[in-house]
Amino acid sequence: PAMKAGIFFFPEFPDEPLEPGDDFDYDIKIEMPGMMGMGATTSVMRMTYTLEDVSDGVAVFSVRQRMKIKGSGMKFRTGGKSEALFDLEEGMWVEHETRTRSRGGAGFGAGGVTLQRSRVTLEKK
Repeated sequence: PAMKAGIFFFPEFPDEPLEPGDDFDYDIKIEMPGMMGMGATTSVMRMTYTLEDVSDGVAVFSVRQRMKIKGSGMKFRTGGKSEALFDLEEGMWVEHETRTRSRGGAGFGAGGVTLQRSRVTLEKK
């Protein structure tokens, strides 16, 4: 689907096996058409996953994220750090926690800094 990257944001692994300290990038680009008189918006996100540890069947990754959003007179930059857990036995990502700081604005005099924290937890049914 067109919004696949916005719905399924967990990356696939590179073809080569990872060792602690190895990293890989996952890029997401989402383009939204304009609605109700507003212009289109483009979001570009790069997440760098670094394998920190593997123990008790869980791979622990630190994640660095950077995102730019432009369109409809808006311009935002977001950066953050996260932690993601991959269950080796289940073969799936099970947790992704993010902490981000956004800076940007829309129009004259607008702008500021926003702090956000979220956690996504998944389980196989």
